[in-house]
Amino acid sequence: MARPQKEGLDYFPLDTDIAEDEKILYLEAETGLEGFAIYVKLLSTIYRNSYYMMWTETQLSIYSRRFFVDKNTLSTVVSVCKNIGLFDKKLFEKYQILTSHGIQSRYLMALERRSSIKMIDEFCLLDKEKIVKSKKVKLISAPKQVSAYNNPHSTVVFVDNNPAEKELLHTKTPQSKVKKSISSCCSSPYSPPEENQPDEETELAEKDDATARVFDLFQDNIHPITGQIETDTLTDLLDHYGEQWLTEAIRETALNNGHSVKYIKSILEAWERNGFKAEKPERSKDNGGRPQSNARRNKKQSTAEAERAKWANETSGWD
Repeated sequence: MARPQKEGLDYFPLDTDIAEDEKILYLEAETGLEGFAIYVKLLSTIYRNSYYMMWTETQLSIYSRRFFVDKNTLSTVVSVCKNIGLFDKKLFEKYQILTSHGIQSRYLMALERRSSIKMIDEFCLLDKEKIVKSKKVKLISAPKQVSAYNNPHSTVVFVDNNPAEKELLHTKTPQSKVKKSISSCCSSPYSPPEENQPDEETELAEKDDATARVFDLFQDNIHPITGQIETDTLTDLLDHYGEQWLTEAIRETALNNGHSVKYIKSILEAWERNGFKAEKPERSKDNGGRPQSNARRNKKQSTAEAERAKWANETSGWD
């Protein structure tokens, strides 16, 4: 099976004179150096996945924890970035995404050697005629529904199983072909779910609430989340074991003075083998500290009882 093509970048360019840019100076004047640091972290998150990221209340809650800032500060920085053009305000208001013309330009420059690049038509801020002439950029229509439910820590998850892909090629009559393709790409990409489909907004909200409760419980009883690895591990454990098991494992870890996600994981794995909240097998000194099976332990008890009964019968006439 062919390996899926990576969409994000391993690194991205940052201009050496960025500190002299008027927009950056304004951002620092409004939010301080912390605002500039948050902006660079957002750029890093965007480029790690592609050339844009979703930005809803979900992401605000998650990235406030990831960046170790309060939600009000993060919201203010993003708002200032939108107002001064560091992020495109129109696309944010229409699709709730963070991107810009500069971000998309640098993204294509970084992928210059790649033979094929996909970009969503509705999100594209670049000159589409030049994109058509490049013959390697494919403009695709946005999925019917965009949701961060499956993985709230990723930038975006597409839930449309068959997104219509429209490749815009340079031909003798490019204008008519471009208009036709763009028209088909822009036909109501965000239609509401069908009646038979589950309410994804409700599912997303429930997933958000569960994630927030688990993170708060962990930070209140174990220690503050220290980085991406702990965040991802807790999220994976929540997806695999569910909220009830994970919260009970965190409580048991705290009661046993455990201090790591690894400790929580070992508890959950034991419950998965032996049953939810099952006690650990007893250990016997005669068995080198290894747990004994119930059958073996019962056999020893029966043998000991038989020996005691035999001894009692033999000594009953000594008095």
